[in-house]
Amino acid sequence: MSHRWTLERGARLESDNEVRFSVWAPRARSPRLRVCSGPAHGDYPLSPSSDEPGVYTATIAGVGA
Repeated sequence: MSHRWTLERGARLESDNEVRFSVWAPRARSPRLRVCSGPAHGDYPLSPSSDEPGVYTATIAGVGA
């Protein structure tokens, strides 16, 4: 049985017009994400993942494609 590999970093469209952003930034102190246009434009802090050291994530509503 083969296991399908999926990319866990970058931007991923979730349900209801939300996008989950995930980056690997092991040396970052307080990474932020900037949405440049649309209803969700602005700067957002990324939170450290509790499961993976060096990984930061944010889920933002209103960014969907």
